[in-house]
Amino acid sequence: MEHMTFEKKLSWKNRTMRCPVCSSLSCPILARSSNHSCGVRFGGRSSSDPGEQAVYGECKVCAHVATDYFDGWPDRRFKEQIYNADYHIHDPGYVARRPKSTADAVTRFYSTSTRVLDYGSGSGLLPEHLSEVGVDAVAFDPMTLELTAISGQYDLLLCIEVLEHVPNPQAAAETLLRLAADEADIVVTTLLLPEASEHDYWWLGPRNGHIHAFSPNSLAKLFPGIRSFSPGVHYLGNPSHQFLEQMEAAVLCERV
Repeated sequence: MEHMTFEKKLSWKNRTMRCPVCSSLSCPILARSSNHSCGVRFGGRSSSDPGEQAVYGECKVCAHVATDYFDGWPDRRFKEQIYNADYHIHDPGYVARRPKSTADAVTRFYSTSTRVLDYGSGSGLLPEHLSEVGVDAVAFDPMTLELTAISGQYDLLLCIEVLEHVPNPQAAAETLLRLAADEADIVVTTLLLPEASEHDYWWLGPRNGHIHAFSPNSLAKLFPGIRSFSPGVHYLGNPSHQFLEQMEAAVLCERV
């Protein structure tokens, strides 16, 4: 936790916060610089700029952990301050490795007739890779892509290392559930608590745009019936064990 004066410690610990998932009261548990990056855990550089104070609170009901630091930010500010030209420094897998590994898993275990939605597509490379082999894939990311209206029904909906970033996780979950075809598979990857609290809450990096650390309860409130293959890979529907294994490998390389 970043060093700060005794007065600042008192002020943030006495704040009133609300859970963005269930709207219950949250207890402030952590304050850190807005420039703090998750990559510090893996030897990445830490900014010398103290930045602003981002406070994270833990919900007293569903145990969800989130910050209100980003509340009210327009998409433009996210693009300028978080998802900018330096973002790859803090999330190297975002650029190419994670999209390529995910595309390999999809093409191995799903047919080319599968309609795929990549929710939070980032660079847009995953749908590009899938389109090259004849898969009908759509990219959606309000932070990085020029968007067209999203509609239709999809057989495989992917939300890969995205849910921790979205200001309104309820809206994201509602969109995914609405766009899922009958018998669709939905795969969400995000590291759950308590693993996300290890190493002094390494997962909570404001510079990465990490707003949330989900608990099993808070994730289930968004996606009723969701099951966890591992602490980082979760699903609805009936994706194969082998596909989930490969998805775990795709995101695990970012967390070792």
